[in-house]
This record gives sequence, structure tokens and C-alpha cells, in this order.
Amino acid sequence: MARACGLRVGPRGYELVLLDGSARKHKVVASEAGELSLTADPGGAAEILKDLASRHDIPKDALRVVIEGGVAAFRKVNLPINDNDKIEKVIKFEVESELPQFNIEDVVVDWTRLSATKNSCSLLTTIVKKEDLQEVLDVCEKGGVEPLEVDADTSAIVNAASAVGALNPESACLVVFVGEESSSIAVVDGGELRELRSIKQGAMTHLPSLVVEESEEDAVEDDLEEAPEDAFDDDEPLDEIDAELDDLTEPSEEEGESVDDVTLRQQVLVRMQRELARTVSGARTLQPLEHVLVAGYDMPGLIGSEILDVPVEALSGLPDTASNASRCAVAYGAAVTQLGGGIMKSNLRREELRFTGTMERLELPLAVACLLLVTFLGVWNIGMGKEFDRVNSAARYWRDSAVAFMIPKQKHIRGNLDPPPASILKYTEETTGEISNRVYRDDDVRSRFEQMTYMRGKLRQEVAVLKRELGQGGDITQPQSALKGVTYVLDLLDDTRANGARPSLRLVKGDYSKGSSQRGDNVVVALKVTFFAESTAIGTEHFEAFRHAVESQPWFVEFKPTRTDPLENGEGISIERILITMDVSKIDQDAS
Repeated sequence: MARACGLRVGPRGYELVLLDGSARKHKVVASEAGELSLTADPGGAAEILKDLASRHDIPKDALRVVIEGGVAAFRKVNLPINDNDKIEKVIKFEVESELPQFNIEDVVVDWTRLSATKNSCSLLTTIVKKEDLQEVLDVCEKGGVEPLEVDADTSAIVNAASAVGALNPESACLVVFVGEESSSIAVVDGGELRELRSIKQGAMTHLPSLVVEESEEDAVEDDLEEAPEDAFDDDEPLDEIDAELDDLTEPSEEEGESVDDVTLRQQVLVRMQRELARTVSGARTLQPLEHVLVAGYDMPGLIGSEILDVPVEALSGLPDTASNASRCAVAYGAAVTQLGGGIMKSNLRREELRFTGTMERLELPLAVACLLLVTFLGVWNIGMGKEFDRVNSAARYWRDSAVAFMIPKQKHIRGNLDPPPASILKYTEETTGEISNRVYRDDDVRSRFEQMTYMRGKLRQEVAVLKRELGQGGDITQPQSALKGVTYVLDLLDDTRANGARPSLRLVKGDYSKGSSQRGDNVVVALKVTFFAESTAIGTEHFEAFRHAVESQPWFVEFKPTRTDPLENGEGISIERILITMDVSKIDQDAS
């Protein structure tokens, strides 16, 4: 069965899920979640991934890696076309005006069709900087887990929810994946994607950052990601969430956390709730928004709360894994996508990335393969040349023997071709015979086998000329032979004796019948025959075997028996008359 692996590589941790089966029916072969530092310690992260690959035997040809959705921006685009190839050619230029802070050549643009008509479509694009994507790919390559495909966790969590049947076609919902430093949000309406966004609030946002400082460009990017286009209305009433911010009390200290850490974590929670409220209030759905489904890292206080009267629930139905099932949801969604499931088919490995430059990776192996192939062909050609020389030398004996059989060199010996045609005589004198010691006449154009083939063709031409002179060709057609027809029928009748038949002929007659414009010439053979046997049934079997043998012949036209009577003693049958119509000319065609 097919195996597929989903691997999420986040800024502070990783999750792996290995599936076996199909998109509809599969089982978890292995799962694991752990910690790593993608930015601060890429070497250590590569060693962790290398250890994962060796312990779980990750299939390199069915691996899909998921990156953090916080590095992506999302934009809606409407195009007056609906052809995939044309969309690929223009999509980057269409979103260029939406990304003023980036050079369009420095980003990868993936797209998902939201709706379409015959000549237009609405797309939701995912934009990721190539350097952010390459950072993950470099670590994966060093760790020996270079993926075939790359997703953002925004699409992977939607496919995970679809795989477990959490997307109700009669309602709308938010699907949320809580990451370490960002969270991904998808608006799904009636089982179809409507919006994607990512917010810079995660389960570990309150912890000290692993990055020394943030550049101004990254800050601009974050602002764009938190407020894409005009998809969410900032003017909606958010009093409930504001009240939570105002009523924030001094938290209690938990194990492993200081009071300040707990306070920061609760502030992150409130900000996350506020962003979810903005999404709920601004979501444009046809079906009622019934719930918010959450998976990912644990965010205390989020699941079980309500956002503008919409309950927040855990994404249920995820397969049991050795690690936290909720945290592994994105890796599970990526593995299901690799098996062919899910409602989003994203691919961030394209354009100038090294993996998409397949030809560049194959240049050296192809060059080596070509050199080996040329070497092999050279050796093979040398061997074939020697084999040809050996066969050609041996063919000289057969050619000279054939010529001597037809046209002997000795004048007093009469050859089988007497008198030889002038064209054949001239050719054999110029191409056969010894000139001097071990030097022979030869045809410079044809090999010796081809010389024999050429002479055979010349002989057939001479035979055809003689046949025309004798009236066997051209416009003169010889009448069909009744004797030949009778001979072939009697041969078949005699063959039945091998199976125990005992035929007895009382009459045999053959007549030639000249054809008309509707029917060609034929021969009619008339028989009166008795089949002796132990019983009438066995005699009938022998007769039917004879009939089947006649009808299977290429010259057969018609088999017409008259009255059949059993013998008085019951030991066989008697056929009063059998008329067999046959086309004898087909016998001559088969013989030729």
C-alpha cells in the first residue's frame, strides 16, 4: 500500500505523521513531536531531522513538509481567465500591486481557485518569500528529508479537518491551527474554502524570542499579514473582547512559569481572541457560522470559550498518535494531502527553487549516463562489426555454391539454370570467382547475403516472365482443377481415420463451374459416403468431424449434405449425397 509522510518544521518544534493506505482509508504507522530551533540552531535542527529520517524510514518520494503560516501573506485576485496554464503565467503580475514592500521575483505565489465561471475565476493566493522558504528547505536537505512538496500550515489544517469529516456542508466554521509564534485561520463555508489569514499570536509568543531583532521589512510584512485586503471589518463591535482586556486580573503562578510569563500568555490569549472575533465578524459566509475548530499547540483558555457567541471547540476525530494528536494535526493533513486527499492542493516548490530546476539536478547524472551509453554503443559496434565480417565471409561460400549449382564454371557440365538469363549471368560473372590468390570478385554495394537476396529476386522476375508466356499470368486465367478439389476433399476424409472413423465411398465426382459477375469460379465435389461405427451416434460424430474439417479450410465455400440415414444394423450412418463447393484458386494462393 502507499505510504506518505507529513512533516511540519516550525520555528521552535516539529511534528511528523507517517501514514499507510489511501486518502480515504489509512492508518498511522508512526508519529512524533519534538523541539528544535530553526533559526537559532539550524545545524542542530538538521541533526534532529536526520535522526527522524533514519528511525522512521521516511519515504523521500512521498514526503510533504509544512512551514509556518506566519511567513505567508494571503490575497484575493479576480482574473478574466480560467485556464491553469494562463493563470500560472499572469498570477505573479496580478498580485505584484498588492505587495509593494517586495520585489515580485523574490516571492513564490501559490493559488487556490475559490470560484470560477467559463471565462473568469476568483483565486486566493498564498505569497511566501523565497528566502523564508529556502531556510526550511536548506535545513531539510541537510537532514536528508528534502520534500517533494511544501505547504503552509493554513492549507494543511484545512485538509486535516476535511479528512476527519469536520467540515459540515450545511454550515460554516473557522479552522484554527495554533503554532509556536503564529496561528493560521481558515474560513470554510459549506465545505469550501472562503478565506485564509495568519496572525502573529501563538502558544509561545510570550516566551523570549529566538531571533535577535526584527527588521523593518519584516515588521511591514507582519502588518500586511494581520490585515489582508479588506477581508475583515475593523468597525464591528468587539466590546466583549475589550472587556476581557480590561478585566485581566493578576494571574496565578503555574509550575514552570513565573507570574510575568502567565500574564504575558494571557495577554496573547486575549489578542488571539480579538483576532478571532475580527475574523468571525468579518467572515462573508452563506451558511451560518456555528463553531471555531482549534488544533495545534495548547493555548489554555481558548478551547471552551466563546467568540461573539460562537463556541470554540477542539478539532475532533484526529487519529490517535503516539504524540499529541492536536499538535500533529497539520502533519497529518500534509500526509493525507500527499495520499491524494484534502480540498486544497497547494505547492510552494516552484519557479527558481533548486528542486523545481529538475534539469539542473539531472545534468551530471545524465552526462555520466550518456558517456556510459556512448562507450557501450562503441564496444557493441566493434563487436557487431567483427560478427558481420565473420558472417559475411561465411556467406561467400553459400553464394558461390548457389552460383555453381545454377551456372557451373566448367563448360562441359550442364547447370540447373540452362540456359541462364543474360542479366543473372552477367551479374554472377562480375561478382563471383577468384581474381588472384585469396582475392575475390565482389559487389561493392551489397553484402554477400544481400547478393544472394538480389539474385533470388532476379530469378523470381524471370519465373514471372515465363509464367506470363505460358499463360499463367496476366489476363489469361486457368480454369480451376476439379481433380485437385477432389484430392483435397478425399485427403480430409482420409484424415478422419486417425480418430477411429471408417468412411466408405460409394460415389465421388468433381465438376468445374464457371463463375458469374456475382460469384467466382468454383469446383463442386459430390460424395456418397457411409461412416461405419459401433453405433449411430459415433458415426454421426465422425461425420460432423469431417464436416468441421472441411469448413475450416481456406478454400471452403459451402457444405450441403442431403438425407442422412442410420444403417439397419445400427452400426453407422449413410449419407445419400454431400455437395462440397470450394474455391481451388485459394489453394494456389496459400502455396505461393
